[in-house]
Amino acid sequence: MNGYIEATLKGKIYFYGLVSFGLLFALVGQNLNTIFPITGTQIEQIMEADRRYVYVSVANAILLSFLTVLAIYIAIQTNKHKQYPPPNMHVPFRHKVKAINHPYKIWLCLGLYIFGFVPQIVLGLHTSYESHQLNLQLIEAINN
Repeated sequence: MNGYIEATLKGKIYFYGLVSFGLLFALVGQNLNTIFPITGTQIEQIMEADRRYVYVSVANAILLSFLTVLAIYIAIQTNKHKQYPPPNMHVPFRHKVKAINHPYKIWLCLGLYIFGFVPQIVLGLHTSYESHQLNLQLIEAINN
């Protein structure tokens, strides 16, 4: 297998679309408080900041879950065809086809991806829950 898989238009659209979406998402996320300032009393500001943090945590968990499922799908296709990239995969750039002689390497790599993504999902959601509980206590202390 010394061939190459040429770039496809669909692969370029996916790649550059995801890069553009990620940059736009990061730009809006960094400037969210400037675009939509938090106003109101102290309690309303704490509640709004807490709500925003929960929304960001859920959006991050959804994104990382999608990436985990995508990594699993690519690993299954790579194992099925014994080559990377699989023949049915749309790639944004020209790639050399690599034969997979040892399938355990696919699953080891997938395990590393999952080990990277799943703790971020769990810790992000757990941290937002704990932060919400602390904010509720803070609001109760301000009211008393």
